Amino acid sequence: MLFLLASCNNSGNSDKEVTKTNSGAAAPNQNNEIRSDLSGCYLRVLKRDTLALSIQQNGKTVTGKLSFDNFQKDGSSGIVSGTIDNNILKLIYNFQSEGMHSVMEVYFKIADSTLIHGIGEVAVKSDTAYFVNSDQVRYPEGNGLVKINCDQLDQKYK
Repeated sequence: MLFLLASCNNSGNSDKEVTKTNSGAAAPNQNNEIRSDLSGCYLRVLKRDTLALSIQQNGKTVTGKLSFDNFQKDGSSGIVSGTIDNNILKLIYNFQSEGMHSVMEVYFKIADSTLIHGIGEVAVKSDTAYFVNSDQVRYPEGNGLVKINCDQLDQKYK
């Protein structure tokens, strides 16, 4: 009888629980989806190129600002909005570059306090660039944006 009562009280929510690791970060649940708050600022500097992301998370929804500051090339800056799906942050980037408005899909793989920028085959329709096959997007280790204190982020990226 006790076994039946215990099993009834634990049904239905076991895959929605979040456990904390020793470092305090949220551990993946059974759906391999991280349920921690990604809100904050992320930065990658490679030589003289900078990629900066400032985001706010509300549940699975994310909004914020993304900036590509490229040395001796046109950069871009604009707003992002999207969702978290199976440890992948899937964003739509609305931005201005070279005086033109454009839209682009941007993916980041969530890995601890790092967001790994995804790369893959892209097609363009009108003013929108999108991944041809989202299942084939790759996340190279060298493409990681590290979470930083937002006070450290240059004002032009906020």
